[in-house]
Amino acid sequence: LLCVPDTLAAPPALDRFGLREPATDPERTALISAQNEAFGGDPVASEADVARLRRTQDAGGVAVMAVTDDGTCAGGGGAVPPTGGVSEVAGIAVRTPYRRQGLAGAITADITRRLFDRETEIAWLEASGEDSWRVYERVGYQPAGQRLYIALD
Repeated sequence: LLCVPDTLAAPPALDRFGLREPATDPERTALISAQNEAFGGDPVASEADVARLRRTQDAGGVAVMAVTDDGTCAGGGGAVPPTGGVSEVAGIAVRTPYRRQGLAGAITADITRRLFDRETEIAWLEASGEDSWRVYERVGYQPAGQRLYIALD
């Protein structure tokens, strides 16, 4: 799915959450832990994971975390540094207690807006299923092709 500045739609405002880029290693740790947990993995973020996210941000990539009023990281996602005006958005994750509240769409739209503010021309992502597909379409991502996965036994 692709999004360009003209198709990006702002989702409804979120009352209980703030969206921001993690600026410290403890914030990066919280974001990675939320992603790991949301994807069913070990919620512990390694030092290597945190260093990788810091390098991605330093190179022009985007990371966004959704934070509750009490400071809990409810989810987040990111995008790789753009190359030739194109960037991939990935890792959109929301912890189970915070799902079905519009957070995935808000995170996706915020990451994409930040990319466009930094002069990225095209953002793309892959939807993992029908539910995520609908979320991404609501914020302005549109189908632009198909990918075929082939594996040898």
